[in-house]
Amino acid sequence: IDSILPSLSTQLLSSSSSSSPSSSSSLIGIFDGHASNGHFVSNFVQQYLPIVLEKYLVKTIEVEHHQQQQRNNNNNNMTTTTRKREGPGKESMLFNTSELIQHVLKETFHIVDDKVPADYAYGAGCTTSILLQIGSTVYSANVGDSQSFIVSYIKSSNKVDIIYKTNKHKPDDPEERRRIESMGGYVDIPLLKEQEINGQIIDVSSRVIIPQIGSTPFALAMSRTIGDRDGRVVGVIAEPAIDVVSLSSFLNDNKNGYNDVEFFAVAASDGLLDFIEPIDVAHRLARSLYELDQPGTPTLVEACQDLIVEASQAWLNLASRYRDDITIAVNKIKL
Repeated sequence: IDSILPSLSTQLLSSSSSSSPSSSSSLIGIFDGHASNGHFVSNFVQQYLPIVLEKYLVKTIEVEHHQQQQRNNNNNNMTTTTRKREGPGKESMLFNTSELIQHVLKETFHIVDDKVPADYAYGAGCTTSILLQIGSTVYSANVGDSQSFIVSYIKSSNKVDIIYKTNKHKPDDPEERRRIESMGGYVDIPLLKEQEINGQIIDVSSRVIIPQIGSTPFALAMSRTIGDRDGRVVGVIAEPAIDVVSLSSFLNDNKNGYNDVEFFAVAASDGLLDFIEPIDVAHRLARSLYELDQPGTPTLVEACQDLIVEASQAWLNLASRYRDDITIAVNKIKL
């Protein structure tokens, strides 16, 4: 998808009414598998999702350009496009460019979920958290308990802030729990949200109980995934949470101007973020990205390795033979 993002960005921005300081683009994501075949699901999604997203974004451009030509022919200055979508009442829906991209992201998640091979889709799944940058707008799409976040770095003061972070989809979230229970599912909520093991405080997750034919029910620690087809009957869904982040708004609010601000994106699994706070991750990565002239500053790869080793050691300190998957991805956002 990297090969088509620049042209997509330029074409989508040219057909949008909103202005942007840049036509740069990027895509970052994380896919954390669970259960015995989870690595097959995550590998499938990691490879297939960009392909589906590319196809639908290209289709979006074609529709946008067709509608733009019609508007020009009609001497109409409308900045929105009309598309037909099959749904309740099969009504005509009005989309602007941002809404079109959000629609594409949602449809992409559902298509990929439907295409996960049946051999892997039952009793296994994966989280999916992606950040799609087009110009100065970042679109977030997320299912599960992995997290993506956007970090700002003020060069004049070395100030680091997380300006956006996805939410985890946990079964005890009120909205998630209502959906699960309305479909006959059961959410197991621990009496204590935290427990101490060997001097370390860890979160104890709620879980949705997924019946398994001929075997022990599976307790899933998230309420939305790709895969887990047997969980659909008890309210586990693949519908992503979509957010739109305007970096232009942040830049406009910065009194020192565009040239004083850098942005980068991070996507990480819960195996890392269960033990290292996102803001700590952000500070350590920012140092490696923007302060390499300082003595002793690790490279970006070294910083990521250090984070993974630290989280791994935290898992070992629990005196358990289990260690969760630990993954992190980092990408500069160029404007």
